Amino acid sequence: MTEAQLLQCPDCSHRHDLSALGAVATFECAGCGRPLKVPAVVRVTAVAGPTPASSDTSDTSVTPTVTPPVSKPTTNPGRRAAAGAAAGPVRIRLWIRLAIWLFAVPFGMLVVFGIAGKMGVITFDELLKTFTASGWDRFAPIAKILPVAAFLIAVIVQAAVTGLERREKNIRAALLTTSAGTDRLEARNVG
Repeated sequence: MTEAQLLQCPDCSHRHDLSALGAVATFECAGCGRPLKVPAVVRVTAVAGPTPASSDTSDTSVTPTVTPPVSKPTTNPGRRAAAGAAAGPVRIRLWIRLAIWLFAVPFGMLVVFGIAGKMGVITFDELLKTFTASGWDRFAPIAKILPVAAFLIAVIVQAAVTGLERREKNIRAALLTTSAGTDRLEARNVG
């Protein structure tokens, strides 16, 4: 009695009898539909036919089960993890983003209201009436300028965050060039 050569799908673990496939190079998994490659050794055996293991002609020979090749471990697994970390998205820490906003809001308001005052779009009296007068019309002068201030603040924040992300990616790439840098990069990703 012979044991069939089997190939196990790495996704769904479904086992396929390779002797029933013939000399095909690839086929779809019956379990999940993933394309699978038939090992070249099995294809050559299928085309040439089985070779006798010995002069004995009984049906007791056993053929080993074929499993997918296992990838070799890397020599420095930390370097591979660090490379993945450098290639992945960079997230700026929350406290840094909050600090950027705390700077951008008052700075953007000062710039926009300062320019609007110099251009005569809003006067100091109109700004003062916003806080002292009553009624909804007191907000009209500020309502004209506020969208410009919001746009400037958003540009400042986006530029700062994008600049910090680029800087962080450059630092990570530089640290990857040395093994000592890889250790520092791993420590940087943890903290």
